[in-house]
Amino acid sequence: MNKHELSAWWRLGLSGGYGAYLLWVLFLAGQEAISTAMYYRTASMLFFIVLIWLSAWYLQRRKGVDQDERDRAITTAATQFALIAVVAIIAATPIVLFEIILGAKETITLRLDWAEFYINACLTFAIWVEAGTTVFLHLRDRRQVE
Repeated sequence: MNKHELSAWWRLGLSGGYGAYLLWVLFLAGQEAISTAMYYRTASMLFFIVLIWLSAWYLQRRKGVDQDERDRAITTAATQFALIAVVAIIAATPIVLFEIILGAKETITLRLDWAEFYINACLTFAIWVEAGTTVFLHLRDRRQVE
């Protein structure tokens, strides 16, 4: 397992755990918990900052050959899948919200206490898709070589 694949594995694990936490906060914790409990926001932002800091630290720490041609091709494909996934989520969100909200209310109001979690969820989903695609492509590449 090379450094590129190892980095993708731990990004996949951390973003999966953080994504599960965000899903719990957004859908299972209840609206009162998001509006009133500041520790959800603090824990959410701290975890996201740690994820970004660990990624930057690991990239600075790596020695030797960073990427070969196969790693660059895998990175390009994974980044494309992540961008497509984020664009699809962001494009689908207003459609889903408008269908749900227009049936219940005449006006649509933006909930700023949910916006922070939504932005974090979109970024975490992009990291998760990129890391998952990278892991999948490395595993497929390894099977083809052997």
